[in-house]
Amino acid sequence: MKLAKGTREVFDAESLLEEYLGPRKRGLRYAYPYYDGLVTNSDPDLLCTGDLLAPCLLGVHVDLDRMHTLTALMPLLQRALDRLPPGIELIEADEVTLDLVAALYD
Repeated sequence: MKLAKGTREVFDAESLLEEYLGPRKRGLRYAYPYYDGLVTNSDPDLLCTGDLLAPCLLGVHVDLDRMHTLTALMPLLQRALDRLPPGIELIEADEVTLDLVAALYD
């Protein structure tokens, strides 16, 4: 597998993913622990504009046009999120739940 626009070849993607998603290690600064632990409001089940900016921590540029579009989609996104079973981990999700998650990307 190649990453970084084909400039970095990865032979052990699973180890790279575990390192990226794992707790911070001395000397390593990965954004995912900050992204995953980001608190944007007092209700983790309620989508807010801070959630729309969270991908910036992962290197995704959210410009004014994207923010405008995402903000306009918030009611639709919230309805889709409300359909998800509370407290379920994706690893434990059944086909129905995975279909509901996939619907978020439609």
